[in-house]
Amino acid sequence: MAEAAKVAETQLGYFDVPNREYVITVPATPAPWINYVGLEGMLCGIVSNTAGGPTWFRDPLERRITRYVQVGCNKDRPGRWLYVRDNETGEFWSASYQPVTHVKPDAYECRHGLGYTKISSSYAGIATEMLHFIPVGEHLEVQRVVVRNDTDGQRKLSLFSYREFVNCTAANDLTNIQYSGHLAHVDVDEQDSRIMYVITRQDGARPLPFFAVSEPVAGYDTECDVFLGDGSIEDPQVVREGKTRNSLVGDDTAVGVFQVDVSLSPGEEKVLHLILGVAEPRDKDDAKAILGRWLGNDEKVLSALEELKSYAGDLLSTFQCSVPDDHMALMVNTWNAYQCWINFQFSRSISGYATGLGRSMGTRDSLQDLLGYMHMSLDGARRRILELMNAVQLQDGSCQHQYSALTKEGAGEGGFSDDHLWSVLAVAAYVKETADIGILDEQFTYSDNRDLSEDLYHHLLRGIRYSLNDRGAHGIPRLRSADWNDTIGEGPDDEVSESVLVGIMLVKMAKDMMRLTELSGREELEVEHDGQKLPVLDYLKMVADEATEAVNREAWLDAGWYARGTDSKGEWFGVPEREEAKIFLEPQTWAVMAGVADRERAIRAMDSVHERLFTPNGIQILTPGCTVAPSGGFHVFPRGAKENGGIFCHPNPWAVCAESILGRGDRAYAFYRAILPPAASQPAPVHYCAEPYVYGQLRYGSEHRQFGKCAGTWLTGTAAWNYVAATQYILGVRPEWDGLAVDPCIPADWQGFSAVRKFRGATYEIRVSNPNGVCKGVKSVTVDGEPIRGNVLPAFEDGKVHRVEVAMG
Repeated sequence: MAEAAKVAETQLGYFDVPNREYVITVPATPAPWINYVGLEGMLCGIVSNTAGGPTWFRDPLERRITRYVQVGCNKDRPGRWLYVRDNETGEFWSASYQPVTHVKPDAYECRHGLGYTKISSSYAGIATEMLHFIPVGEHLEVQRVVVRNDTDGQRKLSLFSYREFVNCTAANDLTNIQYSGHLAHVDVDEQDSRIMYVITRQDGARPLPFFAVSEPVAGYDTECDVFLGDGSIEDPQVVREGKTRNSLVGDDTAVGVFQVDVSLSPGEEKVLHLILGVAEPRDKDDAKAILGRWLGNDEKVLSALEELKSYAGDLLSTFQCSVPDDHMALMVNTWNAYQCWINFQFSRSISGYATGLGRSMGTRDSLQDLLGYMHMSLDGARRRILELMNAVQLQDGSCQHQYSALTKEGAGEGGFSDDHLWSVLAVAAYVKETADIGILDEQFTYSDNRDLSEDLYHHLLRGIRYSLNDRGAHGIPRLRSADWNDTIGEGPDDEVSESVLVGIMLVKMAKDMMRLTELSGREELEVEHDGQKLPVLDYLKMVADEATEAVNREAWLDAGWYARGTDSKGEWFGVPEREEAKIFLEPQTWAVMAGVADRERAIRAMDSVHERLFTPNGIQILTPGCTVAPSGGFHVFPRGAKENGGIFCHPNPWAVCAESILGRGDRAYAFYRAILPPAASQPAPVHYCAEPYVYGQLRYGSEHRQFGKCAGTWLTGTAAWNYVAATQYILGVRPEWDGLAVDPCIPADWQGFSAVRKFRGATYEIRVSNPNGVCKGVKSVTVDGEPIRGNVLPAFEDGKVHRVEVAMG
């Protein structure tokens, strides 16, 4: 294989572009650098660069299989570890560095790929390679282990696996030990001691987890205390002495330890498989049948890895680009798109910072995640929209804040002023992508009234009506428990506080509903309002006009920006008269995106963002930070952290979109680059701390002692919105109601770029030239050599490749 192209190389790792892998070259990264394995609705897991991480089946709360801790001295523990013992010297080490960290590997490399992770290391002349992945469509996780003798002499080794099993639900496992501690039970198969069954309920109400190894075993242990003995996880007595005890757990902590003894001649290698999976409840024969297809079948394992790579490649092939910025190309072509895929699957349920013990699939989170994913899987996007809306929407038009990935039922109360509006944005984006207007005809019920069934269109319309009917004294929707910013708001019963952001969002969603109405032929519908019936288009126009007028009349400030809202006393915040939190980011960007601000106000608002909120490390959500929050409780965070003046990365791409709409490509690109992980992390990767291949939720702001440090990676709306900002606004390749628009807004010094976009059954090969060095403006477009009027490409839907030439000017 040709030498990999190394991009964005630091002392901690680099991007291998041809193989679509991030290569970590030191085990002791500043934080666990993780990856995901598995597909939604199947077996899933997290794998860190030192093999830490849990495995779960469908839901990380209710169906967790292995234990994992994200905080404290046990952060990133336990995991899918392998101890290696030299039986001649008695020395032992870990194939993944953890947990035997006092033994430093002579060589180490971790390759995170799309749905798989491979960790290679070498110590004392013994090389190991551990490949972790979950085959497409399977309920099992493969750990393919290769052990090789790189010395001139014979080597006798013992290998010890380690898994730590959850006894109950993930929450009960940690918080109700007097109950869960007595559920620990593992059976070793009576005919084949290579197989263990993890029984967390004697009534068989749960799927049956199993753990197995492909090679004959010298012994096993299932009781943690016996395995550790007089030692610790870094120095377990069983490994130190080189002999398992064949213990069977009866309470406390169940583990999966297999001992496999190997003898290797010089240059010889041994391949074995460790497989963790789930079978039907109580059905050990089902487990054996699954293992019979996989255990020891290395050809099948390697073929499944290639199938996974092909599956991921097909998803990401929907949009690819060639741009002058290598860092941007890395993210758009592979890593940002991959992160969007992962977010679609897991929402905010479990990550390096989300424990998986509480929230599952967030309503607003999942709807926004669709924006960066739906072009990869149209069926998946359609299914998610309908599934989510059926689960969470209340009859009054508002929504429950979460829903369960396992039961598909809504969770939590309503009271959030924005959740329902995101559904309009997601459905509009889906229709633009697919032209599937029939989705609006799908019938389903409300989560608080299963006897009332209406089509999706009326569900969306109820959301619009809810926001219009729930306005405060200034004609702006009430804030209630919170809007997009979860840390402001005084609760569902607050009748006074108002959200300017929701008022602006209402304008955007009402406009989208007008177009959905026209496309679906529902213009004849009538809506009751103030005792009279209005044609639905008139009603929606009234909603947009009234909200636009109210926001501009009440919330525009002479200082040159929009206020954020009013507090529970009716006083404005996000205004210069306040000592703290004088300006917020969100309403400035959305005023441009929704068309609420005219051009003069839009420019002034975004200039205020640049002058007051922008830093070299990204755009702060507000400034200055607060000692007492004007609304909600975000002042509990130190100044410069999270919503208290931190660089909250999720709304940063809204500023990119806004500046692109205004045509200021150099500034849009500067905003985009400021939090672009390969670029942002490169100057000081240790201080940046987080993975350089995915976006984080936040970076600390200028008032914080760790200014620029990144945290909360992987599961964040930052992913979808940055993908939208990059592909649809900077590059300008954007699905519209009537076709595929090409409307770039790029830095003036870019001479052009190219992109390939699959859209409505056709492939568009787009080449953009910028001979005059402009930021925005399309002078001419040709499709297959023929000029077209405007910059919206027809939806051919013919399965063919169409070549598009775009000249800016």
